[in-house]
Amino acid sequence: MRADIWWMQVNRHSDLTEALQVLVGKRLSGVGQAAGMGVFEFGEPTTGLDGVSGQKVQGSEYAIHVQCAFRLARNGFVVRGSDDYRWSKGPDDSMRTMFDLRAEAIDQSLAKPPYTLVDEVAVSSVGDVRVGLSGGLEIGVFVNSSRPTEQWRFLCRFGDHTVFPAT
Repeated sequence: MRADIWWMQVNRHSDLTEALQVLVGKRLSGVGQAAGMGVFEFGEPTTGLDGVSGQKVQGSEYAIHVQCAFRLARNGFVVRGSDDYRWSKGPDDSMRTMFDLRAEAIDQSLAKPPYTLVDEVAVSSVGDVRVGLSGGLEIGVFVNSSRPTEQWRFLCRFGDHTVFPAT
């Protein structure tokens, strides 16, 4: 990879599917949020230099950053979804949402064996993503806008980024 190229934008279904196939067999290592986006982390921890700031940073091998609707479901029940940002825990802890609280509980569970592994990945013709996981878990990403702005991004930490849709 050239040092001045840190992301790529693609729109072809086959390119999107191919890019995400590297996740098969990797563990789901974290869930959370950053800057109003849902974040799903995959693989082992890795450390490297940030391509923009030059600072040493740590993260997982791969991540999907989601700006459109998404959910994490288990055996037919939604465990955590993008709308949970708006669900406050209550007045005693008003800055925390159910999204944050559930993400913490999920992360604690993901840190212990048996690890949750990616079994399959699929991308629909409109850019929706389905990540099938062991233990009856499933990540669903649902493109819900016709606006040509970024809906989700797949990151290979310290490498290529695949963005949908290409703008």
